[in-house]
Amino acid sequence: QWMTKKINLPCKGDGGNKSIKKEADTITFETSGTCTFTGFSFTGGSGTPYYPPGFSNKTPSDGVGASVSYSYDGTPIPQGGYPFEYTTTTPMLGNGSGTIKNG
Repeated sequence: QWMTKKINLPCKGDGGNKSIKKEADTITFETSGTCTFTGFSFTGGSGTPYYPPGFSNKTPSDGVGASVSYSYDGTPIPQGGYPFEYTTTTPMLGNGSGTIKNG
């Protein structure tokens, strides 16, 4: 049974550290509703889009919209987490970044 782990990111920016379980899941990043993403991506690697180990199927692939989801296969995430960055339709409030970790 596939669940969807929703991770809410503030339109004002700075998503902070988010935790997911070490289990296969669909991970959905979404905004707090007053804005939409103009971009979302994991950083620190090559490829467009860049996928950290264990992540695949970025939807939508351009990271634009109310939510962005990835398939996650449960591969352990290193202690430091995987960094991500995002931009929104309210850039005057600040675009955001954060990390995703196991927890």
